[in-house]
Amino acid sequence: MQEGQEGFDKVTRHLLTQGEKAIDEDGYCQYRTSSGLKCAMGCLMSDKDITKCGVENSGMLTLSMAGRTPDNWWGYLDIINPLGLTKTMLNGLQFIHDDTDPKYWHQDLHSFAQLHNFTFNPPQTQAIF
Repeated sequence: MQEGQEGFDKVTRHLLTQGEKAIDEDGYCQYRTSSGLKCAMGCLMSDKDITKCGVENSGMLTLSMAGRTPDNWWGYLDIINPLGLTKTMLNGLQFIHDDTDPKYWHQDLHSFAQLHNFTFNPPQTQAIF
């Protein structure tokens, strides 16, 4: 199996099943929203680990990436289980979540798989766009 395939499969299953971005009311990415949505990085973190880096806000667990520099944002990498994904790969998957419309995720994840020599294994059941 290609190094990182397991992590890519987990993120792919998660994003294509969830079918929507995990963002706050201002449009900023959240590892996990108050309604339980997770971003590409958030799905690689346990609930316990998300709590370690989360910010309590009116009883909701949120972590906004807004205002974080690449240095301190990647400081959370030690609590992410990347399953063989490199920083570059994680950044690419997070870009797909943050900066593309969910209706293009299937296509973008397929392209990502080709770029990194992964097998594209989309889930049987996917969100409808």
